[in-house]
Amino acid sequence: METGERPRCQVLKRLDLSSTSGYLSSLEAEASNYGTPSCPWVIQADPGQRVRLKLLNFGRLAASPSRDCYEMVVVKEGERSRRSITSCEESSRDEAMFESEGSEVTVEFVTSTKLEKLPKFMIHYESE
Repeated sequence: METGERPRCQVLKRLDLSSTSGYLSSLEAEASNYGTPSCPWVIQADPGQRVRLKLLNFGRLAASPSRDCYEMVVVKEGERSRRSITSCEESSRDEAMFESEGSEVTVEFVTSTKLEKLPKFMIHYESE
């Protein structure tokens, strides 16, 4: 699981990841603000590669009568491309959710105040 470095976050206002795969945790973001809009994760793959993200949702599942959906993550690719990732309580735990067109994406979890109220989740990322 990735963790940030406070000095880098304070200076750069982002946390760069260059490993080919890993996990980003909502618990880490909730506790530290790493990965939130004030200091998002930036995943950098090698040129010509793409980044794939998968949501691992640990919230309530289909047994719940509720059908609530939550915005959990915003993925940005370049200056203009922005996609909001939501998860609904009746969804499965693993959801394939995003594959980039280029080699760099920015991942922002919702604010830590909102994260406290959401089901816990992780993002698995890998470049290929």
